[in-house]
Amino acid sequence: QNQANEKIEAIQKQNKETLKAQEDHYLSEIQKIQVRAHSEQENLESRLNEENQELERQLEELENEKLELKEVNKWQLEEVKRQSHQKLEKCRLDMEDMKRQSHQKLEKCRHDMEVMVRENKLKLEQLKMSADEQKNAL
Repeated sequence: QNQANEKIEAIQKQNKETLKAQEDHYLSEIQKIQVRAHSEQENLESRLNEENQELERQLEELENEKLELKEVNKWQLEEVKRQSHQKLEKCRLDMEDMKRQSHQKLEKCRHDMEVMVRENKLKLEQLKMSADEQKNAL
């Protein structure tokens, strides 16, 4: 009887250690995923800021160009204004599109991270339930 109890206790201890190791592993994986997602988000935000700065620089250049063109005759000026407006509108649309794409990438990254966290939590819960079933079976 004593020997059987000792074996049961040893198995229970082994199961607890295994469960703890698995839990630590999954928590580590979750943390790695969160770090990668945070890094990706920072990279995307950094790229978006760089792109925005470039578009603002281009916009400023176009504004300066527009000022310089005031010296040309009226017909040329009207034509240049029209072209500048098209360029500005394209830049604005491009910037909005880049912002939208960056936002979509961030949202996808967040969603993927949440899905992985949920999956890892489910795996962890399944491992706990399995360990509990093994413990109860003993």
